[in-house]
Amino acid sequence: MGVHRRTLGLLGGAVLGTVLVAGLVLHGNSGEAGQTELLTLFGITFGNFPQLLAGSRAPEFPVGHDVAWLNTAGSSRDALRGKPVSMKELRDAGKTVLIHFWDYTSMDCLRSLETVSHMHKMYSAYGLTVVSVHHSKEKFAHALPNVAEAVQRLGIKHAVLNDLDGDVASAYGSSHTLDMFLVDSTGMIRRVEGGNGSAEKMQTAACAVLASTFHRIQCGSPATNPAVPIRGRPTCPASTASFWVGRQGTGGLSTLQAYAPGDAAVKYADMAHVAMHDGVFALSGAWATNMDGITARADPKSGMVDTHLRMRYKP
Repeated sequence: MGVHRRTLGLLGGAVLGTVLVAGLVLHGNSGEAGQTELLTLFGITFGNFPQLLAGSRAPEFPVGHDVAWLNTAGSSRDALRGKPVSMKELRDAGKTVLIHFWDYTSMDCLRSLETVSHMHKMYSAYGLTVVSVHHSKEKFAHALPNVAEAVQRLGIKHAVLNDLDGDVASAYGSSHTLDMFLVDSTGMIRRVEGGNGSAEKMQTAACAVLASTFHRIQCGSPATNPAVPIRGRPTCPASTASFWVGRQGTGGLSTLQAYAPGDAAVKYADMAHVAMHDGVFALSGAWATNMDGITARADPKSGMVDTHLRMRYKP
């Protein structure tokens, strides 16, 4: 059972909660005034909160068998579980904290992970602690050994919390694996970002927060002023463009072709003779194109798979 506390801001004095489930009585007693507890029993979370906004107090990390830490003291291939980290410890140490929700089975998350890992490498010496909270919709990705293997394979060096039952996600009101929360050294949430591009935006925000204390950090605007290292100072680099191959509506399929809803195979004509712009792609052969991406299919008539994907890009 995982238990965490979240400030409501409307209650005064100590809060005592009682939950009755299948004949079991569970008591939750907050350790601070104005707080309540969220309980998870047998994978069922009791309590649901909206997403925390900038200006909110960051909740404490949950404790229990359904949360496990990696890349913290005591964590190893054999032991796996490391020492839990608490927000109180981080506040007492004057740390700025980036809470980063992710899923190792998500391509979007893997794309943003490079920026998050760069932030850890660049700014950990200046008081930034990155905590990547892993929570997946895929059952196989819940297993701690699988998460640990992914952390090692991806070369992640910062702290990772495996949020098996979604306790941390519930505490922050996060419903998206690209949600990010920047918490300052007083425990206050300073910035909230979500969706594609959130990592680059959060990097700029984190740089600004850290630069207010560490004046050696030079921050540039990723939109208009790609940062250049000045006298060895760490900088906020420019964001990089993402290339979308699938997902109807946001993909880069040539305007001369079109996405087709559903899973049925669609025969696309070869467009090798047509000049293409950067950032788009063209298909030939049988493909299924929908909101989930593009998938090569066998030709409806011949049953053979003969497909091509063509694109231009600048390295």
